[in-house]
Amino acid sequence: MKRIISILVTVAMLVSLLAGMTFSTAAAETYSGTWGDLTWTLDGDTGELIISGEGEMRDFERDYDSPEAWKNYKDLIKSVIINEGVTNISDSAFYYCQSLTSITIPESVTSIGYCAFDSSGLKTIDIPDSVTIIEDEAFIASALASVTIGKGVTSMGGMAFAYCTALESVTIKNGVTSIGNEAFHGCYSLTSITIPNSVVNIGYSVFSGCSSLTSVTIPEGVESLGNYMFNGCSSLTSINIPNSVTSIGSGAFQDCRDLTSITIPNSVKSIGASAFQDCRALTTVTMHNSVETIDDSAFKYCIALTTVNYYGNEGDWAAISINENNNYYLLDATRNYIYYLCETFEKASVRISTEHAGLRFKTAIEQSTLDELIAIYGKENIEIGTIIVPEDLVTTLDRVTIDRLDAANVPYLTVEADIDNPFATEDGTNIYAGSVTDLAEINYARNFIGLGYIALTRADGEVVYYYSSTMATRSIDYVASAAINDISETQVDEYKYEVMVDGKLYYSPYTEAQREIILKFAKAKDTNAVKDPYKQDIF
Repeated sequence: MKRIISILVTVAMLVSLLAGMTFSTAAAETYSGTWGDLTWTLDGDTGELIISGEGEMRDFERDYDSPEAWKNYKDLIKSVIINEGVTNISDSAFYYCQSLTSITIPESVTSIGYCAFDSSGLKTIDIPDSVTIIEDEAFIASALASVTIGKGVTSMGGMAFAYCTALESVTIKNGVTSIGNEAFHGCYSLTSITIPNSVVNIGYSVFSGCSSLTSVTIPEGVESLGNYMFNGCSSLTSINIPNSVTSIGSGAFQDCRDLTSITIPNSVKSIGASAFQDCRALTTVTMHNSVETIDDSAFKYCIALTTVNYYGNEGDWAAISINENNNYYLLDATRNYIYYLCETFEKASVRISTEHAGLRFKTAIEQSTLDELIAIYGKENIEIGTIIVPEDLVTTLDRVTIDRLDAANVPYLTVEADIDNPFATEDGTNIYAGSVTDLAEINYARNFIGLGYIALTRADGEVVYYYSSTMATRSIDYVASAAINDISETQVDEYKYEVMVDGKLYYSPYTEAQREIILKFAKAKDTNAVKDPYKQDIF
């Protein structure tokens, strides 16, 4: 019994002592040091690293194991603030800092070094405009999901963002001039990238393995598509190649399995080996007679390729040096030769009416060519006419053709000429296929594109279109101006009405009353009457 009482007394005394004690948690440790001319402080609790001072950041590649380096605490670093005055981010500065998720970079920084963020946990970065150089592998294999590259970058090193497998979007500001070799190689989550017009040099394999990338616009000024540039971009469905490109490198579009059509501009002279190999959904290739060489296997395994639209004639095609090794799908495809048969739109006019205004385009074709076509195909299988389409609806198309307008769901009108009653020149060398259409009032302020075409129905029933080499744009404003100013001192049938200008007699194709009507239409600019032109009857 005494033992029990003794134990109880002891417990009571301990409780009393504990009640009088105050407990405290040990403060989080702070780490600091100097690194060259810079100082740094790391809060061990929050993981925030602050780098301050004036001048360059010392190179970690040479002093990797220095006890002064914050790299010794890389597992603790979660965020970085670099203060104004620091002029660079050195090689391997944040290599393998896998807990790092954010960084603030001041305008004083002008370069980001080799492997600076290699394999880091950085999620997003906005590279300031002050940075001019991003060295090789600067962000390779990091956890980046989005990147904005400042306009000051003139040199982006090889593999700068390679294997950033979480990277989804990249914005490159206007001002950047160069994208290095393999810059985004293996970024298989990348879905979109904005390449500004300032970029003139794009290296090889830049987007190789970007299997989620669906579309890219290459800016005007880029002269070549490097080897394997889009190799393995299996989701790529559209690519815009500008007229500045003169060569398409080996394997440039190899294994782009969702690409169904490609338009090669009339600046391209060479297509490299395996350039489109394994593009198994590719059905249509459009190219020009500027192409001089097509290397081996350029179209290997393009098993769906059935159509080649070729801007040139049989002789031009025969002159291309085509390596026949594994290019049989290209060679066996149906070729549509586009001869530039029409020379178009020497004149345009407005049809005069008190109720309606209309645009007139005249498609010119040589009489000898028309006679030859009639002899081969028969008059009933020939159609000569003009496509008329509002210019503002076709700004995203690289060429105005019927199939492209249909595919883009763009409203247009085709006006067929009367072959038996053409507008002929006096010497009979040209036929002017007149095209006239009424315009709804909403169109008075619009410009319209006119493109001449000849449609031939072949023996197998296929209709093949040949388009003019030139397009013309006309508006009521344009013609109204011509009606007043385009006057001649020589009286001919077209200029049969007298008009006085500054007391001098001239001749005009329009009477005074007609000119007043034209000007009335030209001034009727109600451009807000239709919000969605795709849902309106535009003519």
